[in-house]
Amino acid sequence: IRAVFVSLTHIGPFPTQTIVDTHNIISSFSVGNDFFFSGHTGLPFLIALIFWDTWAIRIVCIAASIFFGIIVLLGHFHYSIDVLSAFFITYSIFRLSQVLFAQDWQRFSAKDNFTAKIS
Repeated sequence: IRAVFVSLTHIGPFPTQTIVDTHNIISSFSVGNDFFFSGHTGLPFLIALIFWDTWAIRIVCIAASIFFGIIVLLGHFHYSIDVLSAFFITYSIFRLSQVLFAQDWQRFSAKDNFTAKIS
């Protein structure tokens, strides 16, 4: 989903500023010089959605998501639309994965499965 949005968004670094690292091909896919959408904001929010029933994880991850969003905006690492859209896109990815992987989600979200490991 992120790759589709990156290809549709025409804001980003100029080609003359792009650094191509041929020594580590994995970094080209995970830590590119693209902007859309903010993974710094989206990942903690996704973790909050996954562990929504666990109050402490939810609060810490939402706070981290907001904190990282503010930091990347103040540091000029992302545009404001990258940070704000991260919440909507991440929620869409979460809901889509619940539908596509319904059996896995049911096993994961079983009340006895996760809460028994914590207590």
